[in-house]
Amino acid sequence: KNILKLKEEIVLLEGIISNLLLSDKLSTPYTDLELSDISIIRLMEKVKKMFPDTNNKIKIIGDIPDIIIEVDELKMMLAIRNLLDNAIKYSASAEELCEISFNLIDNLLNISVKDFGKGIKKDDISKITDPFYRGDKENNIKGFGIGLTIVKKVIEAHNGELIINSEYGNGSTFTLKIEYK
Repeated sequence: KNILKLKEEIVLLEGIISNLLLSDKLSTPYTDLELSDISIIRLMEKVKKMFPDTNNKIKIIGDIPDIIIEVDELKMMLAIRNLLDNAIKYSASAEELCEISFNLIDNLLNISVKDFGKGIKKDDISKITDPFYRGDKENNIKGFGIGLTIVKKVIEAHNGELIINSEYGNGSTFTLKIEYK
């Protein structure tokens, strides 16, 4: 029984440490990117390994496109991981899945993570990427309010965009838009 609990705690602590290491300059954009070409398929394989005990909670919709993106691999993995971690945490129940899908439009790759939680209040959507902002304070979900800040900083450092769509009561979708080769 305790092994599963310990694994969950280790994953949580790894996420916190990663976020804290990247959040040292929350008010400034990332400029020190180590760009390399990586297959989105390979990147997603690495991200999935970050969720060893929750693979059954993450559902991939459709196919992962066989394309190359030029990114800082570690930072992009952390951004996607943060979105998936939030989707799992904010799902309405333990049985709910989160979905990740990929879409190619013109020269942009859209990576969308959808949760089935209660959604984000309209007034909070514009604030949830602010450092240390926690929208729904009445829930008991652990966190520091820096995950989405880091996601936004990472995607913007790659000249991309974070789009947040949510309808309170019907879950949320977070989409990363980034150019591909």
